[in-house]
Amino acid sequence: MLYTDSHDDRVHPAPAFKFTARLEEVEAPCLLRVETKRGHSGATPTTKIEEYSDITAFVYKLLRIEEQC
Repeated sequence: MLYTDSHDDRVHPAPAFKFTARLEEVEAPCLLRVETKRGHSGATPTTKIEEYSDITAFVYKLLRIEEQC
């Protein structure tokens, strides 16, 4: 899972895009998360919840964990 931010004034998002493309070329599992609501300084609690949800979903997918009802 790779993170980048479209509004970060310190780190350009291009390396994350390039690395994700390379991972896709070799068919490695990957997820690129591009944040559009924050900059380098941090995130709101809502944004952090969304981020942790994405992390959890990615791990579940990698481990092939399915919801038990």
